Amino acid sequence: MTLTTRASDAALNHGSFPGPPGSDRAWEQVSLPDTGGNPVRTDYSVSAAGDRAFYIVAGGTPLSPTGNLSNLLFAQRQETAPHQGGWLASNPQPPRDQVDGGIWFEPAGNADLSDQVAEAFVSKEGGEANEIWRLRPGQPPLKLYDATAPLVSADGSRVVVSLPGSPDPHHPAPNNGPNLYDVSAGTPHLVGLLPGNSVPACGGKVGGGGATRAAHLLSADGSLLFFESCSGLYVRDIPAEQTHQVAPSGNYLSSSPDAAFFTTTQSLAPGDSGGTDAYRYDLATETLKCLTCVAGPQADSGNVVVSEDGSRLYFTSPNRLLPGAGAPGLYRLTVSTGDLAYLVPAPPRFGPRTHDGNAISPDGSVLVFASSDPHLNPLGGLQNNGLLQFYRYDDRDRSLSCLSCPQDGSASTAAIDSELVQLPGEEASANRTALSANGSIFAFTTSTRLLLADQNSARPGQPRSVGADAYEWRDGRLLLVSDGLTEWSDEGPRISALTPSGRDLFFTEAAQLTPDALDGYRRLYDARIGGGFEYPEARKPCALEVCQGTPKGPPSPPSPATESTTGLERALHQRPCPRGGHRRHGKCVPKHGKKRHRRAGDQTGRAGR
Repeated sequence: MTLTTRASDAALNHGSFPGPPGSDRAWEQVSLPDTGGNPVRTDYSVSAAGDRAFYIVAGGTPLSPTGNLSNLLFAQRQETAPHQGGWLASNPQPPRDQVDGGIWFEPAGNADLSDQVAEAFVSKEGGEANEIWRLRPGQPPLKLYDATAPLVSADGSRVVVSLPGSPDPHHPAPNNGPNLYDVSAGTPHLVGLLPGNSVPACGGKVGGGGATRAAHLLSADGSLLFFESCSGLYVRDIPAEQTHQVAPSGNYLSSSPDAAFFTTTQSLAPGDSGGTDAYRYDLATETLKCLTCVAGPQADSGNVVVSEDGSRLYFTSPNRLLPGAGAPGLYRLTVSTGDLAYLVPAPPRFGPRTHDGNAISPDGSVLVFASSDPHLNPLGGLQNNGLLQFYRYDDRDRSLSCLSCPQDGSASTAAIDSELVQLPGEEASANRTALSANGSIFAFTTSTRLLLADQNSARPGQPRSVGADAYEWRDGRLLLVSDGLTEWSDEGPRISALTPSGRDLFFTEAAQLTPDALDGYRRLYDARIGGGFEYPEARKPCALEVCQGTPKGPPSPPSPATESTTGLERALHQRPCPRGGHRRHGKCVPKHGKKRHRRAGDQTGRAGR
């Protein structure tokens, strides 16, 4: 094993901006500062550059057209000068008169989030429906079709959905199951066709257990569609309107730019003598190659994960495939050479589906998995204490590291939450991963105190979630992502996404981490290396003697009452003047009105005097 040391262990700092202690990441609030007292549920997509995000607020906000539990908002980072600016929020949803009561699901599309497609569950006259909308920030939303679970290419250009009936008049389909239609332009065109452009008698469906981004059921440019039918696995060249059979049967895994991968129990190539094996289908030559056959007839590959570029394959097997290996075990296979290596005993959950607790770099050189196996504890090294922890395997130097174990060799006190980790883009949304592209940064949450700055560990009798915190493992160094101070009643911070460079780490936390956070409800933050925004400093409270001003000494002796009374007091205490008079300079004098002529018999008495 070759150990690589860091160039410097100098302390990191985020300057005067709010951020986790001992880190060069500064916090920036991504979500809308005023969410109407409603929490951010999660973020659904972040751009590769870390300057855009789609996220969900559980309830209405000042920007939302409705008060539903799933309101979709968009945020964009604007920096007018170094550390000047902020995240600006906008509403990407259609007006209420077009979508009433929409509950939005995660958008999918290109990496810069300029062209996204999302599904909304809406109320309509006579019932409810699912609608597919194209969302382009800064432009009016465009409805594509009434459908559910859209399959979107990585560049956002192609949208494929499963529809019953026969909505494409050019290709009437039998009513024997749903078929796959391209609705990118708003009009359905049947694309789940068999060789010779025949309509499948039993319909078509996407493989891989759902419309996942990492599986690349649609190629990145949307030109190829991989789907299943009752007669096997197929690939459809949509622009060329041609379909080729990949295999007569099998379970689709994923595709790379030049191949498709699947598993099957059939023997489809020389050397396959039975059991479950992983295959590679070459798109250019239309040929098959058995990959796990190099391990012999006992390969029986179980859960399989393929790197995005198709160069490496990781799989579990219940059998011992190499001398000294455990059974069951986890193996790595280099696709180009067939080199097979044993890694560790098979993790309890391993596979390409949601919440398997894995992450893999695009080239497959780094694999992160969760395990509690005591055989992974080296003598005198890091200890998992029989609790689920994150491990990082680096295929470049064949090293294995426990990322979430206490670095001083003491026993772990809590298991990690493996459900926070997903394969790169495993969800339909962009950059939903906890691992940077080069594998040097990995983010996770744990209730185990891994750093002295983590001061909120759960006390005896408290649930572990009270002391949960977000961490990152960066090139061998553990750093806090959350504040290490906030205590939770139910759920701690959650890692949401990491950009390929690792500079921007998005997480949600119910805490006021930045000056523009109005309350302590769950918010979406970006822990950005070298980030942070300047805000006007709050006015500091003054000391009591300063706020009261300079003392003026003892009061002066009171003046006579006639001089000390105010005008209001004098008005209240003076007697009113008789009728026909008014007060002038403190005396009652006759009013100067019009001259009156006395009639005969009138007297000039001073009535009322």
